[in-house]
Amino acid sequence: ILIFKKPKLLTRVCLLILFGFILFRFTTWMIFGNSDINYRLQFNTRMDGLCIGSLIAIWKFANENIKIKILKSGLALIVFHLLVAIISKTIFTTIPHFSLLGYTSISVLFGILIVLAIENKNRIVKTLFEFTPLSYIGKISYGLYIYHLPVLVLFRIYFLSSLKKSGLSPLSANIFIACSTFFVALLISSISYHFFEKKILKLKEMIVPGSLELSFSKKDTNPS
Repeated sequence: ILIFKKPKLLTRVCLLILFGFILFRFTTWMIFGNSDINYRLQFNTRMDGLCIGSLIAIWKFANENIKIKILKSGLALIVFHLLVAIISKTIFTTIPHFSLLGYTSISVLFGILIVLAIENKNRIVKTLFEFTPLSYIGKISYGLYIYHLPVLVLFRIYFLSSLKKSGLSPLSANIFIACSTFFVALLISSISYHFFEKKILKLKEMIVPGSLELSFSKKDTNPS
C-alpha cells in the first residue's frame, strides 16, 4: 500500500497476486498431486479470500461502484471455472478444478454478500449480518479459525476410539467430535478475544490520524 498508493495500481497488484496463486496451485498440483497437505494446509489456498477482501476495500475507498465491480469479477470467474470444469471432465480428467478455482469462487461469493451488506440495500443480507450471535462469531472468527484445528485433532486422538467402543457408529462419533470441537473452540476463541486480541486491536489507535488517507487522496479518487 505504501509503495503503490494509487487505487488502480493496488487493484492490479491484488489481481496479479490472485492469478499468481491460482497458477501456483496448478504448479504444485503438477508436482505433488492431489494431496490434502498440498491444498488444505498451505498458505497458497488462503490468499484468494485476502485478495478479494482487499479488492473490495480498495474499490470502496476509491469510491468505485463495488457492486458492479464484484459482480463482473464473479461472472468472469464463474465462466472460467465452468470452462475448467468441463475440460477436467472431458479432456484432462485428472485436473482438480475445484482445488484450483474453488477457493476463489467461494471467496467471490462471500465477497458479493459482504458488498450487499455494506451497501445496505439488501434487507435480507443486512438482517443476516446484523444477527447478534452471527455478529459475535464474526468478532471472534480469527480465533475460531486458528483454534478449531488443534482442538479437532486432540479430540480425535483422545476421544474418537472411545466413542466408537461405546457403541456409536463411526458417523455418529465423528458428528459428536465435530460438534464438541465447535463449542470448545468457540469458548477458547471468546476467551482469546476478550483477554488477548482486544489488547492487540487497541494498538490500531496508535496510528497517526489521517495517515492512511495518503493512499486515497482526493487527487487519486476525483473523477475530474
